[in-house]
Amino acid sequence: MDIRVRLIYLLRRNLFSVRLSTILRGVSPQEYLVQKGRTRLCIEGYPRSGNTFAALMFHKANDAHLGHHTHCTGQIARALRYGIPAVVPIRNPVDAITSSVFALGNKDVDSEVYRYLAFYRWVEPRIDSVVLAPFETIITDFNQVIRLVNEKYGTEFNYIDDLEGATEQIRRYFDDLFDNRSEKEGRLKWAPAVVRDALPGFLFSMEEQKNSALRWKPIPVPGREEGKKELEPLVSNHKYIGQAQALYDHLTSRPMT
Repeated sequence: MDIRVRLIYLLRRNLFSVRLSTILRGVSPQEYLVQKGRTRLCIEGYPRSGNTFAALMFHKANDAHLGHHTHCTGQIARALRYGIPAVVPIRNPVDAITSSVFALGNKDVDSEVYRYLAFYRWVEPRIDSVVLAPFETIITDFNQVIRLVNEKYGTEFNYIDDLEGATEQIRRYFDDLFDNRSEKEGRLKWAPAVVRDALPGFLFSMEEQKNSALRWKPIPVPGREEGKKELEPLVSNHKYIGQAQALYDHLTSRPMT
């Protein structure tokens, strides 16, 4: 990967940039960052891999502080350093990267492939210290993820009594959160429009993005699959996608422990 791609990754995916972006959005970084003595669980994976669904499902049964949604390996490192259980969602690279590129509204496949590889190459030598959670398991039986966390770390997190009902509640939550929003509702209203439009999208929360429901809603949305089909060949034919697929296959071939 070229220097530009590596710089984009370093600038956008370290804990300092995450802290800055949350402050600019008027959100406390403490809502997302792992904190010693407070955080009970860390959930961090490459975007579009079930991170949001996992965090919300966990909170359906457990009132505990989570470290989540930085999409930075530094967050996992911090959790491991403090002895905090860590769950790492993972999804097939073609699906995850295509969805992420579509959500970001660009065609910078190089950056996203590098981001995927960098993230899970960092996880690979630490795989025995985390719970790797495949996307399919997260969305179909999150109680299995909770069970693995409890067994691995000796925790006693609660299970979700009604998985189907919890899933339906989450769907309704996202319908309310994303639908019927104006294009720029909430986008740093204190800043002039010319400044807002010039800022990179990662400074804004999901609901503040342009076309947010279509691009960011973390459940199936009519019309999104058609848009993703146009991007999928760019991802599936990328020269490094084979390395990403091999890494995914290697990590997910291990028994879930």
